[in-house]
Amino acid sequence: MSKNNKVLVLSEDDSRLRDIVTILEFIGEEQVLAGDEARALLSSGDEESLSDIAVAVVNGEDAGTTEAITAVCDAVQGVPFLVVGHPELKGLSDETSGRIIARMEWPLNYTKFVDSLYRAQIYRDQFSRSRERGQQRGLQLFRSLVGTSRKVQQVRQLMEQVADKDVSVLITGESGTGKEVVARNLHYHSSRRDKPFVPV
Repeated sequence: MSKNNKVLVLSEDDSRLRDIVTILEFIGEEQVLAGDEARALLSSGDEESLSDIAVAVVNGEDAGTTEAITAVCDAVQGVPFLVVGHPELKGLSDETSGRIIARMEWPLNYTKFVDSLYRAQIYRDQFSRSRERGQQRGLQLFRSLVGTSRKVQQVRQLMEQVADKDVSVLITGESGTGKEVVARNLHYHSSRRDKPFVPV
């Protein structure tokens, strides 16, 4: 991530907090705020410092995971989350749930963790750009479609055109090119989102 970006780590378990911070520092993250320091920043109201938060890593096995995520959302807009563990998070809005980029098992898988940090950075960058343009709608729609090439941008534009319409969509491409990722995103943002997505 950029040197100006901060990674927030929230965990009630001091041992896990130290471990996550150590991993982040090992992979080269220079601005990691954890524990009391992270909570102080969230309650400070300092918009400039809060806007530098690129991602929040949350221990999903805490009793107050939902409250921690809500506190971050209240303090700063557009921050994506990486949740360590697989809790059942109740009481989160669809918008907040959409910010959870990945849920990871403990101990962390290095490759998945680094990939998730990268995707969180892309999500945060898209949020910043769309806020500047005043176009927030496209942000959530493409949170799992990674890439910045012209072709990927064309796919995003096509998806945006049909996501909220009641039409049939034909998705073609070679095996492994992301057809199901596109289909899941379209389903999630369609009027049928409450019905099951059934891949064939």
